[in-house]
Amino acid sequence: MLSQAELAQLLGVKQSRVSQYEQGSYPPLLVALAYQVVFGKKLHVCFSDLYAEIEENVINRAVELDRAVRGKRDRISVRKQELLTTIVGRATSRQAA
Repeated sequence: MLSQAELAQLLGVKQSRVSQYEQGSYPPLLVALAYQVVFGKKLHVCFSDLYAEIEENVINRAVELDRAVRGKRDRISVRKQELLTTIVGRATSRQAA
């Protein structure tokens, strides 16, 4: 097991930052990616609570956008609907797993 100081060195941050991350603060993207490298786990696993929150927000916004383009038959709107359906479907299948 790594100490906070050792993990901080690998992440390229101060030990106090590691302590903050352990207490629930979320790191910036570059540090989050470093976590992924250190632990060999994907970001949605390393930060599962944050990921779930972001996923829910994105799904809600996708549903809102879908309502705005629903019923439109032009090529761009149809492509948008396909993308939005994929986003919601991907999240729904992950939640069911």
